[in-house]
Amino acid sequence: MARLTLGWIPGGDAGAFATLAQMRQLVRKAQLDPLTREVATSIIRYESPRDGGGQARALREWLATHLQFTKDPRGLELLQEPRAMLQVIVERYAVQGDCDDAAILGAALATAVGLPARFRVMAFGTPTSPYQHVVTDVLTPQGWLDFDVTRSSRSSPPHPTRIHIEKAN
Repeated sequence: MARLTLGWIPGGDAGAFATLAQMRQLVRKAQLDPLTREVATSIIRYESPRDGGGQARALREWLATHLQFTKDPRGLELLQEPRAMLQVIVERYAVQGDCDDAAILGAALATAVGLPARFRVMAFGTPTSPYQHVVTDVLTPQGWLDFDVTRSSRSSPPHPTRIHIEKAN
């Protein structure tokens, strides 16, 4: 059973930055967890050790297959620990989560096998709209690979009016 920690975060952009700080802590913690490393290495086992692009694509495909988008309860910002999500995936094949959860798990898996990752948080609407969506990008020899698995592949991505980028670990 996953442990829940309750806390308060401010609204608006300050809340987005506080959430990003918590997300980075969860990724750092996951890097020390043998389960995270075991799952990540099993996902990339058929990729060449020198093919960072192939490894990143394999991780993204696995994440897209095993994470089902579900919104947080209204008025709450829930962040799931990678270990808890991986345990659910092992038991039930898939886990439910929102964009924060997908970004945390994607960054944890990528960094567990030495791939640099960053969080990209976006706002939509007007230039003063609050940040409302986060994704992980993983660095490959071809550039940054978007790990946004919460969007339908049939819908075009919305065009953000503001973007903030910071390291995931």
